[in-house]
Amino acid sequence: GTKLGPGGLVKAYSGSVKNALEGLSLNIKRNLIILKINFGYSYINEFKLIVQSHDSDIIEEIYETDVRMTVEVPKEKKHSFIQAITDLTAGAINVD
Repeated sequence: GTKLGPGGLVKAYSGSVKNALEGLSLNIKRNLIILKINFGYSYINEFKLIVQSHDSDIIEEIYETDVRMTVEVPKEKKHSFIQAITDLTAGAINVD
């Protein structure tokens, strides 16, 4: 550090830190809850729109007699999400 002097040392460290930070990937943490939802086939398209509008993700889809989906929902949007899908199906939906 003495050969570089104070300014040179700051410049060297600043450049190293900048290069290290540029190489990092950014992971955003979200507080999510997982909901398992059963409903009839007639609601699939509208259900997927509700998922999208609530910044949620479908992580599993099972198509049998009814549709079973596992959805990750931001915790702060849980109540509005459940209300929206309940309104869509007039209460004909099962949420675990």
